[in-house]
Amino acid sequence: MNLIERIEDIVVEPWNDNEQTGNFKVSVTFSPMAPPFWGDHFRGKLAESGLHYAGGGGGGETQTDNFRCPPEVDTESLSDLVDAAIQCANDRFEENELAAARRALDARRNRARRST
Repeated sequence: MNLIERIEDIVVEPWNDNEQTGNFKVSVTFSPMAPPFWGDHFRGKLAESGLHYAGGGGGGETQTDNFRCPPEVDTESLSDLVDAAIQCANDRFEENELAAARRALDARRNRARRST
């Protein structure tokens, strides 16, 4: 089951700062909009590779996250890196949050059956 999928090419452009750091702005658009906690998994995985969350937003069915990317990160491999982070976030979300929701729903159903 894929919860979230990247739907557009990753956009890499110079970071607009006055410090001339050589950083890049990396924008990732995915669909559907991320549920609670999914973004934490996704952003955390990208942070391990040196990308730092810099905000984002969504509208309708899509969401775009922006990251500050230092010049030492290989921007040629960003597609693989981002897609792996999305898959990791999907897996962790399903293993943790969705599994917890299923357990809570099962417990609620069991309580309802016992009370009838």
